[in-house]
Amino acid sequence: MQPSSEAKRLWLTVDQGNSRTKFVVWQGSPGASAKPARMGGGEHAHGEQGLTELLRGLCEGQLAGVGLSSVASSQEQDALMDAGLGGLGVEVQHPGSGLVMGIRHPETLGADRMFAARGALELAGGSGGGLVVVDAGTALTVDCVLDGVFLGGAIAPGPRLLAEALERGGAQLFATDPKPGVRALGRESRGALEAGVVVGFRGAAQGLVRGQLVDPAMASAQAPRVFVTGGARALLLEPTPFIELAITEVADLVHLGLLAAMWSEREVR
Repeated sequence: MQPSSEAKRLWLTVDQGNSRTKFVVWQGSPGASAKPARMGGGEHAHGEQGLTELLRGLCEGQLAGVGLSSVASSQEQDALMDAGLGGLGVEVQHPGSGLVMGIRHPETLGADRMFAARGALELAGGSGGGLVVVDAGTALTVDCVLDGVFLGGAIAPGPRLLAEALERGGAQLFATDPKPGVRALGRESRGALEAGVVVGFRGAAQGLVRGQLVDPAMASAQAPRVFVTGGARALLLEPTPFIELAITEVADLVHLGLLAAMWSEREVR
């Protein structure tokens, strides 16, 4: 039997971050039992030329929907629309996460944190239990979900921000390129800077995860699962994981959550 035309339709998810915008194209249909198929992806630096061509190359076929998650300013969002996102002939959705919010002032919650949590919940089968979502990017965010309720979390500097802060803050300090496997004991200035950034970053993530799991709000979580995403996640996972817990690495966690939210709103309509 040939797949239905609905199952062949394409969906574009867009994650506009602080410095880059990432795109993923999916194929599938809302409510399908099978997981959506990832058809391709790409990323684009803010202000870089060629966005329209990139989007058209990704979206060849029957585009059914576009979803946007953005932590950028309204001006940068407008620029993204003008640069190509608004010319695809499909309404750009800004869906809600569908999560129950257990935090104060949920309107201040970053979209990337919100959709990463929704993505983790989808991968966990929407079941109860405790989930910890670690996003290692420009910022390090560590958030908790318990029985489908978003409880909040922490925001800390990512590795590149740490490296840049050290370079700016000391007259004789210099830029470093964070990479996995750095030893805590640096034998020269460069090694010491790399140790401070990479090992310190891993320690911050470990401390935040452990601290949140013993918080009274998460005390009832049984066998919590940790989901790790973000462009700097290798620093937390290589050469060994940063924490001795069950870890699921997901490259497109924000996009998965955004797609699930889009599909949920489509089914409601």
